[in-house]
Amino acid sequence: MSVLWAMIATLGFSMLFQLRGLPLVAATVNGALGWAVYLAVLALDGSGFAANLGAAFLVTMVAELLTRLRFGTVMAFLIPGLIPLVPGSQIYRAMEMAVRGLPEKGLALGLEAMAIAAAIVAGVVTASSLARISFARRRIQPK
Repeated sequence: MSVLWAMIATLGFSMLFQLRGLPLVAATVNGALGWAVYLAVLALDGSGFAANLGAAFLVTMVAELLTRLRFGTVMAFLIPGLIPLVPGSQIYRAMEMAVRGLPEKGLALGLEAMAIAAAIVAGVVTASSLARISFARRRIQPK
C-alpha cells in the first residue's frame, strides 16, 4: 500500500514539473520503483542508510536512462522520484523535540535525517557519475 502512496506523491510532483503523457507515467513509475527498492532493502538489511542509498541509486539510473531516451531532462525525472525518500517526518520530529525542550532527542533525530539525506546524495552522485561515464564511453568508441 505504501508503494501506491509513493506513486501518488511522485505523480503530484511530476505534474508540477509539467510532465505529460508517457513521461508522466515513466516518472511516476520511477518513484514507485524507488520506494519498492527502499522497502526491499530495508526488509533485507534493516538499514535506513542502505535502503535510501539503493533507492536513490535506482531512481537516478532510471532518470538518466529516461533522459537518454529523449523523454525530458534528468531533473524532471529525478526530483519527483526522490520525493518519497525525503526524510520529512524525521526533520519534523527533530524540530518538535527541540521546541518541546528535548534537545538531545531533537539532535538525534536531526542527525538521523542528515544521514538519510547523505545516503540519498551518495546514491544520486554515484549513479549519475556511472551513467555519465557509461554513456560517454558509448559515444567515444569507434564504429
